[in-house]
Amino acid sequence: MENISEFYPVILECVVKLVRIVIAIIFSTIVIPWVKNSAIPWLKEKQLYGIIQKFVRAAEKLADAELITKESKLDYVISLLVKRGIEVTPEVRAMIESAVGDLDDELAHGMMSLVEAINNAGNMDNVVFENGKATVEVPAGGDNKEEEDPAEEESEEPVEEEE
Repeated sequence: MENISEFYPVILECVVKLVRIVIAIIFSTIVIPWVKNSAIPWLKEKQLYGIIQKFVRAAEKLADAELITKESKLDYVISLLVKRGIEVTPEVRAMIESAVGDLDDELAHGMMSLVEAINNAGNMDNVVFENGKATVEVPAGGDNKEEEDPAEEESEEPVEEEE
């Protein structure tokens, strides 16, 4: 019986090595191919879309500054992509259109914020523009009139109790 207990550490070490080998085989046959086939292309697509968004914003800025015509914005973005070695496929063109749509949505949201700020301010004197956002600046001190809350109003007439 004493001899068997001497083999437990050796057996345990062999079992641990075997489990590690099985895990390594599973990892190399399942996880690594999945990463190569799914995760890496997804990350590349995300990176490509980020590049396209930057190029679309640049084209929009140049068109606003009248350095390029509004009609040539798409050609400008495509030329930048080609210079970076990116093949312009129908999928890439769809990404460009999507980036333009995202930019339009951002501009529309910014315009809505501006309109809301102007409506809340009543005039442009209190509207402050910083970092592409419009905010309404409340004057210090403002009106010293305190608004009464209608819910807090109580009747000043005494209520007579009936007996």
